Amino acid sequence: RSQIIKIPVAQKAEVSKPSFQSYNAQVTAKAGLNVRAKPGTTKHCKIIKCLVNGTRITVVDEKKVGLVKWGNISTGGWVCLTYTKKI
Repeated sequence: RSQIIKIPVAQKAEVSKPSFQSYNAQVTAKAGLNVRAKPGTTKHCKIIKCLVNGTRITVVDEKKVGLVKWGNISTGGWVCLTYTKKI
């Protein structure tokens, strides 16, 4: 009579990404800050509007492109977070 031995297979643990906490920020670029359709500065990241210095924004998501961190703002579009400060 033969025995059947069941060996459990290791399963990958699902790593849940912590949910992003939106935050308020203020534009610190004296000449204004371009809002782009996508994060980045390539020709595919068209400028859709410009925010004046001091404008308050709400960042609802972040993405890093190369070494630069971009913020998706609640009114639509992406801004370079180098030219903002959290408030």
